[in-house]
Amino acid sequence: MRPTEGCGYRKAQASCQNPVDIGDCPVPSLPLRKGTLNQLAFSLFFFLRDRCQGDLVGFIESIFAEAEEGRARRSHQRKAARL
Repeated sequence: MRPTEGCGYRKAQASCQNPVDIGDCPVPSLPLRKGTLNQLAFSLFFFLRDRCQGDLVGFIESIFAEAEEGRARRSHQRKAARL
């Protein structure tokens, strides 16, 4: 289980949703003021690693390219429907 999946880490209480594994969890080791910041840091890391494959700018560009292709396709379909 990833730290961000059902984590529920609370720094002040030193507790989480999976207390059996808290000793092996990397989330509590971050030197951040709030437990939610620790969770967000890991969420961002996993997003960049898994979804963006380490390339945030390339990921954003691909999203815009897909949106532009969809817009062009719909425009073409509307033009064809008018004929």
